[in-house]
Amino acid sequence: MKRLALAALLIAAPAAWAQAGGKAGAAQDTPKAVKRSDIALVNPDFEDAMQGADIPGWPAMQHGGVPAYETVADKRRPSAGKQAARITRLTPEYYGLIHQRVPAPPAGTIVEFSAALRTDEVGPLGWRIFIHFEDGGYVISDVASEPMTGTQPKWQRVTIRGPVPPHVRVVSVGAELLDGGTGWIDDVRLVATDDGNVQPVQDKPHPFGLPRIKPKDKPAEKPADQKKP
Repeated sequence: MKRLALAALLIAAPAAWAQAGGKAGAAQDTPKAVKRSDIALVNPDFEDAMQGADIPGWPAMQHGGVPAYETVADKRRPSAGKQAARITRLTPEYYGLIHQRVPAPPAGTIVEFSAALRTDEVGPLGWRIFIHFEDGGYVISDVASEPMTGTQPKWQRVTIRGPVPPHVRVVSVGAELLDGGTGWIDDVRLVATDDGNVQPVQDKPHPFGLPRIKPKDKPAEKPADQKKP
């Protein structure tokens, strides 16, 4: 009888421990809720009509020198809709790009940028999309896709992502041509993901030791007897 009681105890004890441990483990391993939300962009599908030489919402830039790139909304074979954005290098230059800047989400937020891309006779340095995390015009960190080179006639969906560092106030996203040839971009999307690691906003010193610009206080209103007639 004693042997039977001891055997029953040995069987029941691990089961009870596993049940209790399982509950504790489940509580500890419960994943944090992940929140995803779209960040609104201007003209993300490039369907808006050109405004002179500009694509609405997407300013064009180049390294320097004389104008070296043609940047247009192109109606030939868009990924979706009626047109896509196209950049063609006309003369040698280091880079030409289009980009859009938006206010940065809190530090720790994962920013995901995706776009449809294709190329025609692009050199080895390539055509790619990027995310720049900026503060006061300075790029704190950046993420870029692998360069797309040669002729890629079929649209390819490319996605990049990275966490927002501290101090960042602006996120700049876009596409850049780093060599000769032509690159197309269409149907872009920018998403913010909070995986539970978002940090509260803190007024820390600038990482480069530069002074931070704060909004000016509104001047106190003069008494009525001091106001000019």
